[in-house]
Amino acid sequence: MIICIATHYEGDPCDNTKKAFKYFREQKKIKDTELFKGIKFIVFGLGDTSYEQYNLMGKYFNETLEELGGERVYKYGEGNAEGNKTEDDFNEWKADLWSELFKYYESRNTNQN
Repeated sequence: MIICIATHYEGDPCDNTKKAFKYFREQKKIKDTELFKGIKFIVFGLGDTSYEQYNLMGKYFNETLEELGGERVYKYGEGNAEGNKTEDDFNEWKADLWSELFKYYESRNTNQN
């Protein structure tokens, strides 16, 4: 699962993320550490450093997915809208994405044989 998620204003989820954020928050409270067991994930956060809560949603989803049993398979990344750098940040972050994913899954296949 690859998630690109934006932070709205001062750390709020965007309208299309509110239900997922509420669900994650509820599951984190009950500490369901098996909820995302077997789920491989990658998160790229979208934010703006002119706001105090820069990329809060990206950081939250990245940490919570792991806390609830998910397995991160590529480094967390962030895009900064300040200075119109989001696209550059994303391109830099994804430069090794596919090669790292191929290595990850190739090593898993090798270990299973």
